[in-house]
Amino acid sequence: MKVIAFLLLSLLVTVNAVTSYTLNGADWTDALCQNGTRQSPINIDTKYTSILTDKSVSIDGMNVATVTLSYDASHLQITDDFIATATLRSDEDEREYTFVNTHFHAPSEHTVDGVQADLESHTVFARQGRTYADYLVLGVMWVHDNDAKNDSYLAAINAGGLTTTPSTQSISNVPFKDFYGWASPKEKYTYIGSLTTPNCTENVEWFVVKETRKINSAQLSEYTSKWAGNSGFASGKGNNRILRPLGARQVYLTHGEKIDKWELASIILVCLLGLLSAILSGMIFYQCVYKKNKNQSNKGYGRNSEAQGLHNEGGQASNPCAEEN
Repeated sequence: MKVIAFLLLSLLVTVNAVTSYTLNGADWTDALCQNGTRQSPINIDTKYTSILTDKSVSIDGMNVATVTLSYDASHLQITDDFIATATLRSDEDEREYTFVNTHFHAPSEHTVDGVQADLESHTVFARQGRTYADYLVLGVMWVHDNDAKNDSYLAAINAGGLTTTPSTQSISNVPFKDFYGWASPKEKYTYIGSLTTPNCTENVEWFVVKETRKINSAQLSEYTSKWAGNSGFASGKGNNRILRPLGARQVYLTHGEKIDKWELASIILVCLLGLLSAILSGMIFYQCVYKKNKNQSNKGYGRNSEAQGLHNEGGQASNPCAEEN
């Protein structure tokens, strides 16, 4: 029963029908697309993000020998099994998610401080054993740099090999392990949102990698020739949904690997001890300089080190800064 439920969830997010981007999603009629209150994508305003230490996601990718890349007018995606898994950790629990698909949007759907990237990939995961929607999506963005070397992940996907719709091709040796290994420990923006294609299902844990990757003109054209820049597709607007209001939601910044609260407390304690040590060292140094200057001044009046020694023998602790004469 759990397997059947998972397959049904997977079908919900594996796009088999062409999606209209004539108005970039503003005309989608699904109820959640029109009236949902936790929709994606959003603009990530970094001025209002908060640091989150009790929630993180790690992605484990596997190097599969051969997978299938499929292309229709609005989507380019891989839906093979056993490509990657995701683990969401928090103080409350730990959740395991299974790969559903990875697909691309050009230009990007999310923006950061109002700036749109040139390409964005979404890797969709679904939590097994659930009869309701429970998804996690990893977002990675690329920014154009004409001097950039070929991105090895995009080179293996070879989006330029598909030019007619609908069509498919087998691709080999895609470095999923390296790609998700790169993304997993990075800082990520996280918030609760939705899928960005109809039916715009909500209850999605979004993790958008803060660091962007670089893409050169040749590789970018493999995507823009399909969507953004293709006048025959949505008048060249691209296959990105319009931004949705953030509303009362909060965007957080988190690391890939969760920082344990005791580990965090230990780091703070070490920093405090280091600060205390520096203060004490400064105080001792000040005493040394002060005592030395005082001793030199006292020698002018006939008080020497022997008097100081007698004073110490009288029961007072010796001065660590005392000089031998």
